[in-house]
Amino acid sequence: MSPKPSIYIIRPKDTPGQDLLIGPVPAIWPPPDVPVKVGDQITDRWHLKTAEGNTFNVYAGRGHPNDYKWIVKDNALYVSAVHKPDDFRFESAGHNLYT
Repeated sequence: MSPKPSIYIIRPKDTPGQDLLIGPVPAIWPPPDVPVKVGDQITDRWHLKTAEGNTFNVYAGRGHPNDYKWIVKDNALYVSAVHKPDDFRFESAGHNLYT
């Protein structure tokens, strides 16, 4: 079972008060790809959009082409305002927790 396409706040299971965030992003255009991090700052809301083969694209924004989309770069999770999003699969870890 996968999460439903919707808007989520993504939090580490064992780290209360911490959320998945973007940043910092330099004030240049186009913005460079930046790592996703865990922190206690302003929480980003993540949109899960159905992609191909029971996978999702994840992005922060309002559905615009330059929204920050999840990509894998150098074996780490980044967001990009210019690259095509990577597809992700979510698997239940039990009790409505996903890995």
